[in-house]
Amino acid sequence: MKLLLINANPSKFNPVFPIGLDYIASELLIHNIDYDFVDLQFIDDNNWEKTIQELLSHNYYSIVGISIRNVMDDVKDGDWYLPTIKKLVNTLRPSINSMTIIALGGSGLSLYPNEVLEYCKGDVAIAGDGEKAIMKLIDDYKQGAITVGKVYNTMLSKDEFWDKNYTRGNLKNTSLYVDKDVIGNVQTKRGCPSNCSYCSYPVIEGSKPRIRNPKNVIEEIEQLIALGFKEIYFTDSVFNLPTRNAVDILKLLQFNKIKITWHAFHDPKGITQEYLDFYKKTNVKLPPIQLTVESGSNAMLHSLNKNYKIQDIENAIELCDLNGIKYCYSILVGAPGETKSTLDETLEFIRKTKPQSVSLFTGICIHPKTKLAFLTKNILWNNQSDLLKPVFYPVDEKSMHEFILEFNKIEIEFFSSNNYYQSANNYSSNYLDYSSYNNYNSYNYNSIKSKKILS
Repeated sequence: MKLLLINANPSKFNPVFPIGLDYIASELLIHNIDYDFVDLQFIDDNNWEKTIQELLSHNYYSIVGISIRNVMDDVKDGDWYLPTIKKLVNTLRPSINSMTIIALGGSGLSLYPNEVLEYCKGDVAIAGDGEKAIMKLIDDYKQGAITVGKVYNTMLSKDEFWDKNYTRGNLKNTSLYVDKDVIGNVQTKRGCPSNCSYCSYPVIEGSKPRIRNPKNVIEEIEQLIALGFKEIYFTDSVFNLPTRNAVDILKLLQFNKIKITWHAFHDPKGITQEYLDFYKKTNVKLPPIQLTVESGSNAMLHSLNKNYKIQDIENAIELCDLNGIKYCYSILVGAPGETKSTLDETLEFIRKTKPQSVSLFTGICIHPKTKLAFLTKNILWNNQSDLLKPVFYPVDEKSMHEFILEFNKIEIEFFSSNNYYQSANNYSSNYLDYSSYNNYNSYNYNSIKSKKILS
């Protein structure tokens, strides 16, 4: 038996190491199952069909697995990736054996597995924890028990995930990522209890955290360093919750004298003096701490269903200042209840706290099974398939326009992935899909100092 694994992330901006497929490959190696690997990130759009056809002409694959990181870039009038995936499936069909199964998977698919499977015309879907689901699919294939249209949605138990010890660097041409300065990535836990109104993490990973043994995490980091990665990213929804688990990992980093620059998202409530002590001791370049602030208004934090208030954020920032650690944060505007008053609060908060940089996300893309989705059902969308294409929560044009103008006056660096549009129905969503937990490499962008967001 042999598999073909395809990373179908079509975005060429900031290549990301496909940690999910690397984890799956680690599981395949344990069971002595052969596989090939193709990453479309590094293949010109005009050549990927030729590359795949070449592999198919020289190999017989029992299963072709296509990993879908995101189904869209969450940008109004931006890229929608599913037509590309559908084209890929259509390209494969005439060239594969009638016994070959096309399995669609990845974090993007896990949000709406049935709908993506139907649209892209794959055979089966792999949702949830792929390394467990792929083995169930392989068992069914060997027994001749494949059911077309089936969704393999499995989760590792808390004990299973605690013991997981992955081999890294299983994908061919890992050196290509290293040569392009792609950041290595590690996952220390799955599942997020925060239940933020817009976020798809709990939908994909579950709402109860499953934690890995810190010793196994450290061994994985050492593997990435040996492979040549110069920096790593903890791909958890937030790294520092539970804080004790994060501190235990950092203690082992220090104990093992591991020298690496690392990045992660941070919940303000998880910033403690002990945590910052180890942040300084273990992080070589000491990059700014990335805080998930999202708003400078308590009313909007409540609307976003955040587990913290402005005072908690200010306490975290004060601790960073006392320890000489720079910080940056994300701002997400346009949630239900956003007004000129709440936008003004956020502007004042940015001026007051003076972050190193701000990642500004204007507008919220609605993801299935989130609180925001339930709030807007039968108003902005009806069937879950409606959300395959970007659907945004509407915002007030005049207030947002004034916010952008004032934001441009603040002397900070910021990252904005797209532009503000002049129509209330065309505000672009800058919210980068955090559901792509397996591969997210958000720090590897160039913050730009700009005075022009307006198109």
